[in-house]
Amino acid sequence: MKKLFFVLFALSTTLASANPSFTYPVDYEMVSRISDSSYKERFLYLRLLASEGSGTDFFRPGLGLGYRQFLDVGAIDISLNVQNSWSGFFWSVPKGSYLYYFKPSEEQRTYLGAGLSIGGIKGFKDNFVGIIPHLVCGYEFSHKGSVLGFAEVSLNQPPLPVYIKGNLSGPVVEVSLGAGF
Repeated sequence: MKKLFFVLFALSTTLASANPSFTYPVDYEMVSRISDSSYKERFLYLRLLASEGSGTDFFRPGLGLGYRQFLDVGAIDISLNVQNSWSGFFWSVPKGSYLYYFKPSEEQRTYLGAGLSIGGIKGFKDNFVGIIPHLVCGYEFSHKGSVLGFAEVSLNQPPLPVYIKGNLSGPVVEVSLGAGF
């Protein structure tokens, strides 16, 4: 028993004094972003949006309210959006997206994303409720300020109807400007 105790004691003191040096890869952009207290990890936003119209509508104005949570090189974005025009009422609740940032540590940065929403159209002739996939391209202004601004262009296509009546046009382009707090 004394020999076993001596061997364990000798082994532990040898390992403790060996001072092994382990190296781990460090993402210095992320470390500087985390140490910067002005960096926003998440924010709520309000956005004004407009999409192309058809028939008597030149464009459809709208309003959105959302939440964006940043990850390593991307973000999760969830929003509620409504648009109203002469030809009908358009909605998407919720609209969820994953956004990929090309340079996540920059103050102004460009992103691409994709996602799905549950949405619908209530019009005079056309009605639709279903799943709407979308692609997003955007640019954030002043990411490190107290108010974050962004501009987006989104391409939406309603291909998976739960309910449909009438004819639906092809892809819809949507442009929006937002401010996050």
